[in-house]
Amino acid sequence: MLVASPELLRDVDGTITLERLTELPTLSMDEEGDKVTWELVGPDGETRSLSHRPQLLCASSDVLRKSALEGLGVALLPEHVGRNEIGTGRLMHLLPDWHSPFGTVHAVFSSPKGLVPAVRAFIDHLAAEVSIRSGPS
Repeated sequence: MLVASPELLRDVDGTITLERLTELPTLSMDEEGDKVTWELVGPDGETRSLSHRPQLLCASSDVLRKSALEGLGVALLPEHVGRNEIGTGRLMHLLPDWHSPFGTVHAVFSSPKGLVPAVRAFIDHLAAEVSIRSGPS
């Protein structure tokens, strides 16, 4: 989901549209190059590419979340990463009809035979929280 802090949005005149996102500072997960393209899917399955030059490039969704909270820019975050801040109003969900395509989370472990209960519980948690509930970014 596209998120930004209320403080960042206070200075924006008019309605935020997909086209206007490039006028705002952005924060991106991509670490290669200085120009990034977000692929977004709209309400009717329409796909759009949004090219921009992020203020911050980082591989950590937690760092992007914290940077968005500080008002540094708009971030495209997985729903489970920004859910709590949206609920408390610390982040605003921009353009809720638009999201990234579905992603995949992998949990790698040596063998299910003799799996430690804590690891099994963690895998069950990932399946419940990330795969099933979160949906797309």
